[in-house]
Amino acid sequence: MGLGILALLLVSMLPYPALAESARDIARQTFPSVVLLILQDAGGQPVSLGSGFFVTPDTVATNLHVIRGASSGYVKLVGQKAKLDIAGISAIDEAQDLALLKISRASATPLPLAADDSVSIGDTVYAVGNPEGLEGTFSQGIISGLRKLDDGNWLQLTAPLSPGSSGGPILDSSGKVVGVAVATFSDGQNLNFAVPASRIRRLLSQRSDPMPLASISAPSSTTSTPVEAKATDGVIIRNLDWKNLHSRDSEYVFSIRNNLRESITDILYVTIFYDAAGEPIHSTVSEYTQVVPPLLAKMVAISMSHPSYPGDGVRRMTERMEMRILDYRIAKALDASSGQTRELEQEKSKRFLAENARRRGVKVTASGLQYQILRKGQGRRPDPQSTVVVHYRGKLIDGQEFDSSYPGDEPVSILLDHVIPGWTEGLQLMQAGAKYRFFIPPELAYGERGAGTRIKPGQTLIFDIELLRVK
Repeated sequence: MGLGILALLLVSMLPYPALAESARDIARQTFPSVVLLILQDAGGQPVSLGSGFFVTPDTVATNLHVIRGASSGYVKLVGQKAKLDIAGISAIDEAQDLALLKISRASATPLPLAADDSVSIGDTVYAVGNPEGLEGTFSQGIISGLRKLDDGNWLQLTAPLSPGSSGGPILDSSGKVVGVAVATFSDGQNLNFAVPASRIRRLLSQRSDPMPLASISAPSSTTSTPVEAKATDGVIIRNLDWKNLHSRDSEYVFSIRNNLRESITDILYVTIFYDAAGEPIHSTVSEYTQVVPPLLAKMVAISMSHPSYPGDGVRRMTERMEMRILDYRIAKALDASSGQTRELEQEKSKRFLAENARRRGVKVTASGLQYQILRKGQGRRPDPQSTVVVHYRGKLIDGQEFDSSYPGDEPVSILLDHVIPGWTEGLQLMQAGAKYRFFIPPELAYGERGAGTRIKPGQTLIFDIELLRVK
């Protein structure tokens, strides 16, 4: 199964021009040693995402809670296609939420560890990780406090961390690792900590022959650690229901519940489809890009028209579905800079369009417009100055509908030279009576400006359009 969540190199958490030259150097030197972790269950389906980094040429450090509950997994180096299997666990420290993983066929450059107790409150630090499976993000913050535990101090951070960044390195201004990032959920709050680098050094001296990932036991109730629960435990999927299971008109409906005290967005989740024997037969990774307010929920409906929906064969065999939260973002972290938001949405669009172009029946024009022919027409074909009458439905790539002419059953009359470029080009491919589905890149839609509150800058749009007649 190919995971659509793997992306190209992206320095997204801080606008690149704003980075000091030394910070640019740190990012450039660090990325080759940072990995995205994909953890899987016994059926090979994803259970969690996380980050890690090489501390020896074939050993990756990460959080213990990232790998707990997994049966297998692999790592992917930032900016590279190769996937390296996790051979096993070389050492764990439950109290410090640390694990060292042996990586098959790896020969990477390890990151240098800072001296013990080398940071103080107020020091600038950089967090490197893989939020939402975006490889290689770089964010700046400071050490805001020290959390005293039985076995030493943890570092409290202001740098924004998503669950997918857990396990990534925290670097000082010289590029040395001062800690391992931990995103955790406690009492309705998403908290950001770092385990001091001294604990990694200690754990390296305790390595043994690799143990299977599945050998990790449940956490001890007596362990003194800030990690009360995985950060993804603060967001849950409930009320999953598939209506008209084996019909072409089927859709599945669910609600995303936010138990945090902050708004969240860009929620990454996996949907797994099982047959009557309980075996997984299909899975899809999707993203909900709307904002879910604190302590509230949003209902989501995914219809047959959504590109990630399984085909007829999978639908007929499906007897059960399961959904898992993989990652999300705190909404206020995105609001800090419209440029950050635009870059993130552009990256999501690139990933979606690259995958979608490989789907059966999808055609791509020279401009990058993608389309599927849902029904052919026999009538007149419009030109750029034509007025056309259409029915349409517009959705985002997460399946959320933002506009439609159908509720009132009143078709719309438009001038082709008065609409977004994707419509102008796409409608000229159609004949009257046809119905097409268009996947419109941001540069052929609303580009860097977006449209109102429903369409963010840099978003790809999906339109089902029926060309009723050409005037």
